[in-house]
Amino acid sequence: MKKKMHLLVAVAAVALIAAAAVGYARLLLEAGAAFNNLSASERRTYSVIADGTYDEAHLDNLAQRPVQLLGSVATADGQVLFDATDAYGRTDAATTGLLGDLGSLAVQQSQYILPNYADHLLPSLRYNAVTGVVGAEVPDKLTLNLRWDLQQKMYQALHDWGETGSVAVYNYTTGEVLCLATNPGWQAMDDAGEFLDGAFINRNLGVVTPASTMKLVTMLLLVEQGFAPEELWFTCGSTHGLCDGNTVRCHGWHGSLNGVKALGVSCNCWFAQAIECLDVQRAAAALRDLGWCVNGEGGGSAALGRLNLYDCTVEIHDRWDFPSVWTLIGLDAGLVSPVWMMEFVGALAAGDAAAQPRLMRHELPQTTAYASACAEELAAVRALWDAAYEGWYAADGAWHEDITCAKTGTVDQKTGDLLHDKRLAGYSEKYGVAFYIVTYGKSDQATKGLSAALMEALAETVGPAA
Repeated sequence: MKKKMHLLVAVAAVALIAAAAVGYARLLLEAGAAFNNLSASERRTYSVIADGTYDEAHLDNLAQRPVQLLGSVATADGQVLFDATDAYGRTDAATTGLLGDLGSLAVQQSQYILPNYADHLLPSLRYNAVTGVVGAEVPDKLTLNLRWDLQQKMYQALHDWGETGSVAVYNYTTGEVLCLATNPGWQAMDDAGEFLDGAFINRNLGVVTPASTMKLVTMLLLVEQGFAPEELWFTCGSTHGLCDGNTVRCHGWHGSLNGVKALGVSCNCWFAQAIECLDVQRAAAALRDLGWCVNGEGGGSAALGRLNLYDCTVEIHDRWDFPSVWTLIGLDAGLVSPVWMMEFVGALAAGDAAAQPRLMRHELPQTTAYASACAEELAAVRALWDAAYEGWYAADGAWHEDITCAKTGTVDQKTGDLLHDKRLAGYSEKYGVAFYIVTYGKSDQATKGLSAALMEALAETVGPAA
């Protein structure tokens, strides 16, 4: 009797287990079928599951990914630059050299948005036998701090001036990068059908010869070593001889002048004599503290979010010979990143409240690394710059009234014409922005015109700072 009871219990248990297994299988199958009937938007409400096969879960080719698992990129004012319908993003003149393409996910392209933020746009996949391909994370809708309307206006301004060049603008208290316009635009060609130089790059993300905008940095070196440039008087007779027998030449004959006037008239001879007062090793160390690569040492941390930038570089020898002096005047072998220069101007404008440039909305604000350590010195340079701008720039009435300070620079001056490469560093307290403008060899007035166009564009798009 006992054996029969045990047998009945065993049979019942097996039956229950079988029923449970069948029920569980039916539940999974019905759940899978129900899930397959949901729309893509409904699926995202519940999870990141999308139809797919095991093979798709292991693909690293964007074009074959399930589209429900792709993120998007848009500007601060709502212009979508990339979504699941376009593997390469929006590629027009106003976004030249910014987006790049994902291509193979194994390849990282250091200066483009899409490959460097691929993990946000394409989260890792796994495969579920019931529901198909499953995303480990919800793909992000990335928002850039760039303003599409401002970007377009400044690209058009570059185009209207016929200038090859770039315009970088950021809010120096929030860090928001508002504009990285560049020209020539995407796939621009000449009359012969050849692509123009720079038609696929964003010049803001490269490096340029700073020209006399470097004199702002040199002023900081002087102040850090205890000099008061407004009290340093030297004589400019259009040339100054150096220790190696070479000569620094100036564009004028300025006579006796101090650091304020020297900055205002951009006197090379004053700066050459002031540089000779600096301790070489302390100057090199100060530049490294600012993030520069000096004589092949230092640097390595230049970045805009995840975009790796080129370091600012300079060569300084053990004495103030011509290459070393000429580099701190802004020519010779020195190179500067427009993004770094834009941030440096922001530090002059805001001191220890200056923010690092931020490309992405989700990236947390951070203060400029060196700003708190040399806040007093930055304030002293700003005061010098204010006085120089008021005395020798604003006084001629040719600069836009919303510009608080500006410093020009000229590269490869050509006697007898106006075909100069120009640089312009500046900021506007009204709009709370710092900017750096680069142009190549069209008009001597282009940077002034572009800065005015920028002020008008800011008035129409961003508006005054709060």
